[in-house]
Amino acid sequence: MLLFMIHNASAMVREGMWNTLKSGHFAYYTTPSLVRMGHEIGLTAIGAWSYPLYHHGTTMLAFAKADGPLGNAQATSVTELVRKEAELGVLQPGRLRSALHTAFTHSANTLRAYLDSAEVDGLTLAGYGAASRTAALLTSAGVTVEDLAMIADASPAKHGRTMPVSRIPIIAPHDLAGARPDRVLLFISDLLPEVRAALPEIEASGGRWVIVDPVPTDVQPDRPR
Repeated sequence: MLLFMIHNASAMVREGMWNTLKSGHFAYYTTPSLVRMGHEIGLTAIGAWSYPLYHHGTTMLAFAKADGPLGNAQATSVTELVRKEAELGVLQPGRLRSALHTAFTHSANTLRAYLDSAEVDGLTLAGYGAASRTAALLTSAGVTVEDLAMIADASPAKHGRTMPVSRIPIIAPHDLAGARPDRVLLFISDLLPEVRAALPEIEASGGRWVIVDPVPTDVQPDRPR
């Protein structure tokens, strides 16, 4: 049996996650593509499971030899997942290209509009998550230090450096709390529970976390228990 876990490219299309694509990665797979590749080398997909990591975009597929005791039939869960992903257009290059380009344009434009609106309202802005996907989004939206004063990151190796192109300073999380920004743009939304727990000072001082993907959305503070 072969277990194959992927960040499913179908989820990237469904959720508009264009900036998770990295040129250093060999390939991004979908369930239909992996099932077909398995079939070509004598493997049958006998199970499929989805997980919430990366916007419900993590998929595990199980394969077995087609001529063995486990591989005599493709699992219903696999067939259903293949159908759903095919309906997204992941097997049609034109639809795939159009969907990702639309998501890219929408992300850049909505972030730019959010920053401009925050400036009009007199809000101080910072960010969290100095990842490669962050750099792609900031550059696409034309974000500079005039828009975003700083970006915090948990990696000590990044502290004291700047984001490429925009040159926004990268700081330690405790420095972010001390700055007391009105809004903190979270560029990796999966980290929300972690950063809220680690930096309660942000919301305690009246600030708000802002989920950036797919569009900037203020996160309302937890109600007191």
